[in-house]
Amino acid sequence: MLSGCSGNIDKVTQTATADTNGQTVAVTQTPVINSRVFISESELNQAIAEANTSASKQPIKMLVVPHHTVAAALSAQAIAGLVEQQPQKVIIIGPNHSNRGPEASTTKADWQTYNGLLKTDQAAVSAMLAGGLVKKNNELFTSEHSIGLIADIVAAYLPEAQIVPLALQHGYDINNIAAILDTIDADNCVIIASIDFSHNLTQDKAEQKDKQMRSFLEQGNYQTIADLGSEYIDAPTIMAYLLKTAHQQQLKMDILDNSNSGRLLGNSELVTSYFTIEFY
Repeated sequence: MLSGCSGNIDKVTQTATADTNGQTVAVTQTPVINSRVFISESELNQAIAEANTSASKQPIKMLVVPHHTVAAALSAQAIAGLVEQQPQKVIIIGPNHSNRGPEASTTKADWQTYNGLLKTDQAAVSAMLAGGLVKKNNELFTSEHSIGLIADIVAAYLPEAQIVPLALQHGYDINNIAAILDTIDADNCVIIASIDFSHNLTQDKAEQKDKQMRSFLEQGNYQTIADLGSEYIDAPTIMAYLLKTAHQQQLKMDILDNSNSGRLLGNSELVTSYFTIEFY
């Protein structure tokens, strides 16, 4: 997995504001994060080439996709299902791998991708910040691949959408996740949860954990998932929040794919595993 550089923010997006007489009184600058550090252009193009743009059966409310570059084609395939739907707002929620800074972080920065500038929904981010549970932390997102990698794939398929980035420390409370996301206007909005699953096990053991995880998912057992460790999943409470929300909103769930880096790379060393899941 690639990480960004500390100098990965450029202030290039400018917005002029005017008074009631139409006179320009201020120019604000929006930081821009270079999301291209998380995946090479050739890797992104290959991922897109391996995906298709067949629409989902129903309008998607929530998606789970991996953030490991190895699995970019799986993410692209799942996100491609949103092309016909064309959501205006995409909430990208993932783990803060460093576990540093605020427990819940966001940014108002826009994102420079291989497919142009992907805008952040300023109103939605402001609403999250006003709720008090989320803090602005631009620097985190220059190196947090759980958000940046997915931003580049979203830009390839949904260039007109605006994103809402949210990175959470490990074990962040699911009730607080709900409180944060309840501040955002859900009209024409999709949540993409950026989650990898089993970590640092042999392929055989990872596949055993994935078999158990599939059972937890199909049973909607969010309480169990919320307490799992990295041998199962890297963002347990985010996954638990999705399952609890799906139950509350009576959403259906489809597991689209399940694989691991051992299968994708053709080796049996310690692997990371992946699920792609849609809720509709």
